[in-house]
Amino acid sequence: MRLMEQQTQNTVNKLVKWCDENGHNISAGRSCCVHFCRKRVLHPDPTICICETQIPVVPEVLSNTSWGADRISLIRVYQSIVLSRIDYGSVVYGSARDFMLKTLGPVHHAVLRICSGAFRTSSVQSFYVTCNQLPLNLRRKKQALTYYFKILSVPSHSLKNVNLTISMKRIYDARSHNIRPFMERTKLLLSELDLNDVDIHQRNILQFQPWNAPHFHYINPFTTYSKSDIAPVAFQRIFAYHRSRYSDYSPIYTDGSKRTDYVGCGVVMEDNVRGYRLDNCCSIFTAEAIALYRALPLIDPKHFINTVSILIFCWIPSQGNEQADIVARSATTELPITVPLCDMKRVIQHRIDNAWLESWNLQTNNKLHCVKPVIGALPVMLM
Repeated sequence: MRLMEQQTQNTVNKLVKWCDENGHNISAGRSCCVHFCRKRVLHPDPTICICETQIPVVPEVLSNTSWGADRISLIRVYQSIVLSRIDYGSVVYGSARDFMLKTLGPVHHAVLRICSGAFRTSSVQSFYVTCNQLPLNLRRKKQALTYYFKILSVPSHSLKNVNLTISMKRIYDARSHNIRPFMERTKLLLSELDLNDVDIHQRNILQFQPWNAPHFHYINPFTTYSKSDIAPVAFQRIFAYHRSRYSDYSPIYTDGSKRTDYVGCGVVMEDNVRGYRLDNCCSIFTAEAIALYRALPLIDPKHFINTVSILIFCWIPSQGNEQADIVARSATTELPITVPLCDMKRVIQHRIDNAWLESWNLQTNNKLHCVKPVIGALPVMLM
């Protein structure tokens, strides 16, 4: 105990010294310490001082019925300490029987009840919605799908080409009580969430090292302007002035568009107009990036014979060319591309949230459903 107290005091002294050297001040009267210890026998509290003033020791409790940390802080502590351990290895232990997996439910529910301050008689579904935390069964499905597509994105993964034979599939179909392998279980989830026909992008992490990635430079004449405060007409005037400065350059306009059931991109260069429809799982960022990629082949190589030729990129917050916007919104030419893993994670989260919302809509007798029919984070709630 004496050694722990000495080490803690040395750490506090270093912190106080750093604050003094950097213009900060730690008040001993407004400070307190919480002592977390695994010892079960009675032992004295440590004596910790700030500037020779002893600070009080408070009980090692984060929350109580009348005082304690707020909801967001409690959820953050729960996510970092408890929920992270529940999630660890869920892809493996997710194959366990339902009655075994349900033993984790009381832990999840007890913490959410403390975080939300709800009564013991409150519905479990209300805990989930109030704290904006997924049920554990949906959380395991989300992690299983994420890991499944991560496997597909790695060309040399050992599980990528593991498939059951026809005879084994018949055995599992005839004996539904038998637990299927991970890849086969996840394929059932794909059918459930309508994610069967997704071609994931193959990534090679050794081909483009992050530390060797070249810096991308572009012109942004709108840095000092906010899109939410400035009218689109003002942006168009700024762009017109910017375009006049680079009148010697041939403009190429690109744009991306995304709706619930549509993702597309458009490229306009003089009279050359091209539009492409992408997979619905692609994000708006992917659509914009593909538009730039498809615009590069339209540039005549003879323009770059001279070594002083320069290709300049400019970001426009309000569309500078309406034709590119129209083409991106109504493209019909299918462009067969793969979906990046980062985009697929957003799609999985969206499908899981929809499944959660469907189960919440069935809680017609729940009083909270009348108050909050749509699931979502509170204005300051941690996602």
